[in-house]
Amino acid sequence: MDSTLSVDDVCATARTLLVERFGVSADVISPDATFDEMDVDSLALAEFAFVLQDEFGILINQEDADRQSTLVDVARIVQGRLGDAAEPVA
Repeated sequence: MDSTLSVDDVCATARTLLVERFGVSADVISPDATFDEMDVDSLALAEFAFVLQDEFGILINQEDADRQSTLVDVARIVQGRLGDAAEPVA
């Protein structure tokens, strides 16, 4: 996956996944909305994390996202891990 993706790019992809795969209404999704506000339960959030891992090829821990996290919180984690993956290992 492209390590130059911006947080906005990651948010856009995550938003699409939430709508298409998890049935979340596009009207309730915003970067600052919590998963609780988007009515994403804990089980769906765990599954969402797995989908993001597959989509971006990075590891997302359960501690990285909870129902009080926002979409932009998770997008920043993903974007940061994408950048970390681009760094050469010494």
